[in-house]
Amino acid sequence: MYSFAVSERVTLLNETGYFWVVSDFGVQLLLKDEHGFERKVMRQLVCKTTPIEVNEITDKEKGKVKERTEASSQELPQVDLHREALEERGVVFRHDDVILQVQLKEFKRFCNQMIAQRQTRFRVVHGIGNGILRQELRAIISGRKGFQLHDDQVSFGRVGASLVEIRLNEVEKF
Repeated sequence: MYSFAVSERVTLLNETGYFWVVSDFGVQLLLKDEHGFERKVMRQLVCKTTPIEVNEITDKEKGKVKERTEASSQELPQVDLHREALEERGVVFRHDDVILQVQLKEFKRFCNQMIAQRQTRFRVVHGIGNGILRQELRAIISGRKGFQLHDDQVSFGRVGASLVEIRLNEVEKF
């Protein structure tokens, strides 16, 4: 039986994403996901991870080996649409603001920013909640050229983030 250290990064069988060990209860481990949600999981479902350092990439078409650049190793840009995250970034909520409207406005603003920066992919963290924000995002994207929305991170069997792909030659700003 593997031993797990507190703060060790692990994965779960049949799930995407990473988790961190919070506590060890013998048969179960308390894990925290990348969004800060905690849950107890049977030890046999937890897998240790080992980072693999890759400094060279082989281009299959050209057969050449090239050095890994910083740009290729960067993480995807992302926008977190949780109220707390928006407030931390300076978005001000007035008394009569409906949170959903503010979240959708912030999503459109971020989309325009990604288009201006010529980004072709980014992540939207909308949380698992009731799925209303996720449905609204899908409705906005489905009616626009140059955008595609895919499920990204799954936690507890539900989707908490989406991956947006932009075809820059077709897209129009919001």
